[in-house]
Amino acid sequence: MAGAKRSNPGWAETLARRLKPEAERRDHRDHRARRSSRQAARRAAPPPSRDVPVMMRGYTYGVPSQIRRPAKTRRRWDVALGVPGAEVRLPALPEINVGWRLISAAMAALIGLALYFAWNSPVFRIQQVQVEGLRRLAIEDLNPILALRDELIFAVSPTELRQELETAYPEFSQVVVAVKFPNQVLVTLEERTPILRWEQDGKTVLIDANGFAFLERGQPSQEIALVVKASSPPPALSQREALEDAVPFLPVEMVSAILSLSAVVPANTPIIYDARHGLGWADGRGWQVYFGDVQDINVKMNVYTAIVKKLKKESIKPALISVEFVHAPYYRGEQ
Repeated sequence: MAGAKRSNPGWAETLARRLKPEAERRDHRDHRARRSSRQAARRAAPPPSRDVPVMMRGYTYGVPSQIRRPAKTRRRWDVALGVPGAEVRLPALPEINVGWRLISAAMAALIGLALYFAWNSPVFRIQQVQVEGLRRLAIEDLNPILALRDELIFAVSPTELRQELETAYPEFSQVVVAVKFPNQVLVTLEERTPILRWEQDGKTVLIDANGFAFLERGQPSQEIALVVKASSPPPALSQREALEDAVPFLPVEMVSAILSLSAVVPANTPIIYDARHGLGWADGRGWQVYFGDVQDINVKMNVYTAIVKKLKKESIKPALISVEFVHAPYYRGEQ
């Protein structure tokens, strides 16, 4: 037995080596558990106030330090004098950093001042409207629309002013409005040239070569000797003319027919128009003549002359002679 103990003298050390790893693992688990509990306690605790003492390492108390922004640096200016080693220190000036907010505020203030000046300054008030191109009308005739004195130049819309003039004055074939700062308005007009008068139902309008009608305003047009006395409205316009923005009063073809008929009508004789018989005139010998749409006017004039000679030879006084259809003329006697 004693020999057996001598043959294995380190059995106690072997047992201790086997049990040591288990003890170390147990201690490691206990350390991790304690650390986790401390971390959970720190997370659950409220943050310390700046005025509440805080436990620091080394078992001392202290107050958390406040973060201070560095003060704005001041520029120092040292001016050297002519004497060696002598200099003068000028008062220090703080360095100013201009931010975008300050720039935006300054721009807003400048814009506000500019708007106030523009709204209240007489520089931007219209003193007079310049009008060019008037012939029959005077500038006083346009006062209902061009009375813009003391109005702000910013409130004048050239497009709206042009539309108002074209609507109120059909005698203008072209209207151009230009606004020039600070207070000038220039209106350039082109008046229509009337070539005949159209009298119907006690009303008279002037007609230009394109068939547009307008009232006689301004200086009377004494040079217009061609007069059409109508007993009914003029013929309807074509579909193309009806779709135009500015609708003429007479078709262009009818204006040309009136001019052609005026060449064969006796001087100072009004032309008459009737929706049934077309264009004609009142013959001074006591009857009415109708040529219809005035096509083949020379042929119709020869036929009309032959009919008058025949009726005169037969001592017949007609009330109406129609050459609307050159191959089927007729006359109607007095009743």
